[in-house]
Amino acid sequence: MQAPRVHLAQRRPYQDMPARLLIRQCLTAVLLAALAWVLVGSGAVLSALLGSAVCMVPAQYFACRFLRPRGSRQAKQHVSNLYRAQVGKFTLSMALFVIVFVKLPPAHPVLFFSAYAVTCLVPQLCCWRTKARVTP
Repeated sequence: MQAPRVHLAQRRPYQDMPARLLIRQCLTAVLLAALAWVLVGSGAVLSALLGSAVCMVPAQYFACRFLRPRGSRQAKQHVSNLYRAQVGKFTLSMALFVIVFVKLPPAHPVLFFSAYAVTCLVPQLCCWRTKARVTP
């Protein structure tokens, strides 16, 4: 059974947020990897990509878990979903950090953490840029 199609005008703006977030973070990861390759060399590309991936996967989990469409209008359920999504994101972040440092120690830890930090800032920078366009 197929879900009913929703016209784009009827969709809420936050429903497209997980896809837009993922696209922007993937573009950031590719740019950071290319910059690492140009500045440091080919060995730094994996560190930059791993740093970005450790940020992207939990952020996408949170966005999909919390922003998925729900039929309820109850505030308690929304807050509960927010806490569940945040705990899942935190747990996933810790697990990915452990996996990366145990199984694939990054060759360039500074690039790893720099890529992680820059990728984490992408949603905030995009919101800041959007707000700057809306205000007169």
